[in-house]
Amino acid sequence: MIYKKFRLDINGLRAFALISVVLYHFGVPYVSGGFIGVDVFFVISGFLMTGIVLERVDHKGVLDFYIARFLRIVPALVFAI
Repeated sequence: MIYKKFRLDINGLRAFALISVVLYHFGVPYVSGGFIGVDVFFVISGFLMTGIVLERVDHKGVLDFYIARFLRIVPALVFAI
């Protein structure tokens, strides 16, 4: 069984990055560098995805991981098109 642990610290930083981008787009004063939140968000998301990939590869294999990702993403993509 895969043990999932919620990283409050990392997810909190990710939320802070997201909020800074939203405030920047709303034109809130003193949030002139909110666009940096995009970079922070992607770096943190990449870190979390790498952990998920490494964990799943150990348990199921690379092919199963990418099949599961494909089946998760494609329906939303088809719906959007």
